[in-house]
Amino acid sequence: MDEHATVTDDLNILLGGNDGIPEETFQLVTANSEQFRTQDQELSSPNVPYTLSLRRKDFDTDRELNMFVKSCERLIRMSPEYRIWADYIREVLGYNICEITGELHAHTSVDIHHHPFTLWAIVKSTILKKSSSDQEFCSYDISEEVIQLHYDLKVPFCLLISSLHDKFHNGFLQIPMEIVHGDIQHLLQNNLGFLEDSEVESITARLGITRANCGWTNGYRWIETPRE
Repeated sequence: MDEHATVTDDLNILLGGNDGIPEETFQLVTANSEQFRTQDQELSSPNVPYTLSLRRKDFDTDRELNMFVKSCERLIRMSPEYRIWADYIREVLGYNICEITGELHAHTSVDIHHHPFTLWAIVKSTILKKSSSDQEFCSYDISEEVIQLHYDLKVPFCLLISSLHDKFHNGFLQIPMEIVHGDIQHLLQNNLGFLEDSEVESITARLGITRANCGWTNGYRWIETPRE
């Protein structure tokens, strides 16, 4: 039996048999499909020299890397797994109060702020760690690994109302490490070394901020949360 004819017959059945697509259209689709091939998540064609791979090992430019980091960060924040994790942190573990003002998430927006590592730094260092060991990855691999770190509570964080969250990222708020929760050592030991010197300096500086030297002379008061 002609193998090509058998495959063609099988495809025709899947696409609707005698009542499916017109024969001339079907033949065109079949002919077009022979112009490319795929193996191990790599798409190629005998007509072009370029092979498209699902995964990669590095980047040609810093701009390309930064765009990839941004895409991963967006995937993480928009994922149902991240949303469920945030809900669990607030509603089950009870981290639903701004660590500075004492305001409740039920009354205003209280954000989960990654500190002293930003989510950007966590994603970037995860990518560079894989790249340095010649591992292949795609944005979904990176996003899954970073979300797993969240579920293992290996991502330190604190709770801030949105306005103070903005104030920190605008450079006008120092956050004392006493109000940070989660495992700090994991990222320090496994990710810090893959970041640029300026990023390491920024994280190191944040680690040195305490209640004694954060510079809050007035305007805020320390609050005691029920879990403490």
